Amino acid sequence: MTGGGELLSPPGSVVGIRLLRFRWSNAYLLLGERPVLVEAGSPGDEAAILAALAAAGRGPRDLAAIVLTHGHADHAGAAAALRAATGAPVLLAAGDTGMAAAGRNLPLVPTGLEARLAAPFVPQDFPSVVPDEVVTAAVDLAR
Repeated sequence: MTGGGELLSPPGSVVGIRLLRFRWSNAYLLLGERPVLVEAGSPGDEAAILAALAAAGRGPRDLAAIVLTHGHADHAGAAAALRAATGAPVLLAAGDTGMAAAGRNLPLVPTGLEARLAAPFVPQDFPSVVPDEVVTAAVDLAR
């Protein structure tokens, strides 16, 4: 990933959305009053995420939250490092807290040829992370 990411938000929108492309997954930096990160990428992706924040004119302590859609290594792998660097709370759904806390993907069950070919190369282990907030209902990210 280079630069500040690809701008996805439509003209006139209140929140800018920056797409951050990584080797194994993508993350989204929501640039509103306080930025919110959706997905943390794999271990090592934290440097590119912090660079994207800087490119957007924001500092690490400006990050309001790190929202993880699930606990696999390619989505939660850099969450612990990002929380340490930013102080932002990590939010994760209850169903994936065990996997994230263990720092290891549950066995993947690929359903297509491409997924079966890629599965051996997807990172499996990552620094464990216990969410600061377990999501069980809608969350207001503008808090």
